[in-house]
Amino acid sequence: MSNSLLVPCACCNKLVITKNKSKRRTCSHKCYMALWREDKRTAQIAAQQAADSAEQALI
Repeated sequence: MSNSLLVPCACCNKLVITKNKSKRRTCSHKCYMALWREDKRTAQIAAQQAADSAEQALI
């Protein structure tokens, strides 16, 4: 038997066979890109909030 594990896709919860359970696994490039765009949006919002709070601190 293989050393692989079945883990759910981080995007759509389909089962994915993987050896490393610690990473966010995806079943397709489409799911990977959806998570990538979500991460970019989150980072952009966080940067904007940091800039807004820095601007408020100056006032």
